[in-house]
Amino acid sequence: MRRLGSIVFALAVACTVSAQISQQPDTTNLAEYMAVVDSMLRIEEQKEMEREMAALLKAQQQLIAEQQRQLAENIRYLKIGDKFEFGPITRLLMRNSVDGVRTRIGGRSTANLHPQLFWQGYVSRGFKSKQNYFSSQITYTFDKKQKRPDEYPQRSISWLAMRELGMPSEILRKASDEGLLTSLRWTSVNQFVRYNRQQASIEYEWNKHLKNRLQLTTNSLATVGNWERVEFHTADIALQTEIRPTRHSVVSLSHRTGIKGFLKGEHDFNLSELSYSDKLPLWHGSLGIDAQAAAQWNAVPFLLLCFPSANMSYFSECSTFSLINNYEFANDRYLQLMLNWDLGGVFLSKINLLRQLGCHEFLGVRTLWGTVSDKNNYHISQMDGTKPYLECSAGICNILGIMSIEYVRRLNYLNLPTAHKQGIRIGIAL
Repeated sequence: MRRLGSIVFALAVACTVSAQISQQPDTTNLAEYMAVVDSMLRIEEQKEMEREMAALLKAQQQLIAEQQRQLAENIRYLKIGDKFEFGPITRLLMRNSVDGVRTRIGGRSTANLHPQLFWQGYVSRGFKSKQNYFSSQITYTFDKKQKRPDEYPQRSISWLAMRELGMPSEILRKASDEGLLTSLRWTSVNQFVRYNRQQASIEYEWNKHLKNRLQLTTNSLATVGNWERVEFHTADIALQTEIRPTRHSVVSLSHRTGIKGFLKGEHDFNLSELSYSDKLPLWHGSLGIDAQAAAQWNAVPFLLLCFPSANMSYFSECSTFSLINNYEFANDRYLQLMLNWDLGGVFLSKINLLRQLGCHEFLGVRTLWGTVSDKNNYHISQMDGTKPYLECSAGICNILGIMSIEYVRRLNYLNLPTAHKQGIRIGIAL
């Protein structure tokens, strides 16, 4: 099609020049007009070559990204034959203030064991608390897979049973997969929740633009550490719809309903969440957008409030706040926005060593605005409903394709006793 467009363009130019020649006196130098035609054709050929080079560069970048992703997977998991993988390696050892040192052994099966039936899980031991933890998930996919159950299209039924220790923000969300690096924290964390969870899920990806998920979850919750002792049981049903308008953009709408008296559930609650993420090309690099809004509609125990995703580790994680404490800004209504501008190496590429390492400079800003209604005011939130929380960052990313280092700075709420003004964070994409 591009070649046909070039021919049409050349014919149009020739017709225009011919018309001009016919209106000129006989003394007009025909060679001048032919030189104009030749110059225009050369410009069009140059543009076509630039388009082909851009397409080739994009294909190379996609290939490199896939190779880096595969390298990260190979580092995280140790292959035992072709049917089972041992790991993640980064989760073999960890620590926290409740369990002290924790060891963990786990793994997952591959499609070579069974193309439609998969298992993954682990067992763990906390030496200080003398507590045992585990996770076991069985997934059946409706179609055969090449290696993993999360390959496109994701159409599966799964069942999960686990006993774990986590942050308050993980009670109504997916549990984090903490390791040794992420357990190294810049502040003391003494407020945890120990939970037993059973969860059944149906996930169906209709096409590359639409996916639905239905979940039934029960939790037995108990606070652990230096805060009020609370224990109760929840049972809820959640429905999520995920829309992908473009390759990089995702719009997700979910609603979770807790039912008192259902499967021993002790509380009614309704939690609605709307999120949007995208990656937009800019004149230099790209802009990553991560926005989220949520509301807890019922009067609930403080553990079922909306806790922001607080990352108190020296190692950065996506979609988390780097300088917020554990339950510093608990709320039942919130809006959050995270922006990350990857400049694509516009400055660092001028330095030979940094260009060879693939380094990109980036700037970021994260903001959270939340309020607590009177029915859920336990006087634990430090947020002023008229002023959003702000933090910013600047750093270098894409170092060898897997590393980043950033400086983070808290811009307000600096007078709180829990406030940390600044810090250095390291990211490792494993």
